[in-house]
Amino acid sequence: YSKGPALLAAIRGEIGDDLFFTAMKSFQKSFATRRPAVVTSDFVGLLEYMTKKDWKPWFERYYYGTEVP
Repeated sequence: YSKGPALLAAIRGEIGDDLFFTAMKSFQKSFATRRPAVVTSDFVGLLEYMTKKDWKPWFERYYYGTEVP
């Protein structure tokens, strides 16, 4: 299933390599011990904090919706 990698690639294209990889490393560190599980809103919140952008409409359209970025 290729939707996840496609969405990550689209986010990377929108925010650039440096910020994307910083966000991914921060996400891994911040939620490494989170139990029972990490949810999508955790990632969206981190993206919003790091980019100062509202990502909810983007996720509604591409992650929860049927459109392809």
